Order: sequence, then structure tokens, then C-alpha cells
Amino acid sequence: MSGSHGSGSREHVDDRSDPPNPAILQTLETILRRSQDPDSLSAHCHFNGMRPVDAVTYLSSPSYSLPLITTFMSDPQAYRYQLAVASSRTPHHALPQEIVDALSIERRTTALDISVFHSHWELCFRSEAYLGRALDLDESLLTVNDGDMLAKAKGYKTLLALANVADEIGMIVAGNWYSPLDTAKRHVKDAFLANEKTVQIDAGSLVLMRALTDGRESQRVFERAAAYVRGGEFGRGKIEKLRHLVRKGL
Repeated sequence: MSGSHGSGSREHVDDRSDPPNPAILQTLETILRRSQDPDSLSAHCHFNGMRPVDAVTYLSSPSYSLPLITTFMSDPQAYRYQLAVASSRTPHHALPQEIVDALSIERRTTALDISVFHSHWELCFRSEAYLGRALDLDESLLTVNDGDMLAKAKGYKTLLALANVADEIGMIVAGNWYSPLDTAKRHVKDAFLANEKTVQIDAGSLVLMRALTDGRESQRVFERAAAYVRGGEFGRGKIEKLRHLVRKGL
């Protein structure tokens, strides 16, 4: 995996103080705007002269992550992926209340380590359609962490985030797909094998894969998934409420 969280070469990163270096902040914003998945994020880092490990180091500092979050929360639905990268290393205690309120962020006591770099991983563009089919048939669906995420058994056990959630390490952003690793992956796999409907993942690693694909059908799948984890009600009033949440980036 490229861009690990180790300290390998952090001696080359010499400006994470408050206020941030404007040139570095602009480079990070440029990289995020042009990226849509782990491979493109890594490629744009290298193209802009920044190593992935250094990008993670900067994103671990609120001096850099908070201005980026503020920039991309101007349109949280359009910038779902960018928000997810920018906030991936920002714990709940570092988030100002105005950001928490604007994005309806829920605080958790979990410790999920979000990786935004993982070499040569990509998520099938049909994942939304497959989840939609699973919802149609009500088959092999797993509600994760009290409805923060939803997983389907078919294909890779990738989790669709349904709420903006900040924990002890970073933030999960609604409308993005995350793939579990190590402990988290075992929890998901074991729950499916035991035919469980819910699972709690308090620790482990997740890889941010990509945001929902654009389009009405993908948005519909997101709304249906959100309704499913909230008890399956999907009347007209529920749809309007969910659409309101979606416009806020949930």
C-alpha cells in the first residue's frame, strides 16, 4: 500500500504549523479536486510533486485539513470524495462546531483508521446497481455500526457510508464507498457467514474507494439504503426527508 501512515520520510515535511503554508495548501486542494479514487489520488500527488506519505502527514494536521474541509463543504454532494479525503485524518475533537453543524456530523467513540491510498485498487462502477438489486430482493445486506454504513454480500464486501461520522481518528463521509481491511474485514466476513443482519466495528482499517457514481439511479440507491438502515420505511415523506439530508451531504 502506498502512502502508509508510517513516519518513514517525514523529516522532509517541514511546514505543518499554524498557519499552513499557502503553497502546500493550494497543492493539496488541486490534488483533491482532480482525484476520484486511490490510484488517481496517488497519480496527482506525484504529478504535483508531493509524495503520498507527505500528503497523509499534512492531512493529519487540522491546520491543513480544516481549510480543505471548509472549501469542499460548499457543495458536499458534488465534493463527497474530496471531503472524505480531506477529513480522513481529522478526529472529532478537532472539528469546529460550525463544521459539525453544517455537515450534520455525528460523533462516535470508534477508532477506524481511514486510508486514502491503496495501490491498484478500484471499485466496480456497477456497485450501486448491485446494491440496488440486493435492496430489491432484501438479500444478504449487513447494517454496520447502527446504520452508519451498509454492506452487501455479493462481490467485494464494500461498505456504503450513509452518515457523516467522526471518531477518534478521522471521519467517514456519506455517499462514499469504503473497503474494510484486517480486523474490520474479519468482522464483516464473520457477520455474513453467521447470517447476521448487523455488526459493530469499533476498530480496524477502511480504504476510501470512491464516491457514488453520478446520476439519478445511484442517488436513488443511496436514498433506499439510508431508508433500509432506518427501518425500511420509504413513504413519500421519508423520501423528501432523505433528499433534504442528501442535499446537505448526508
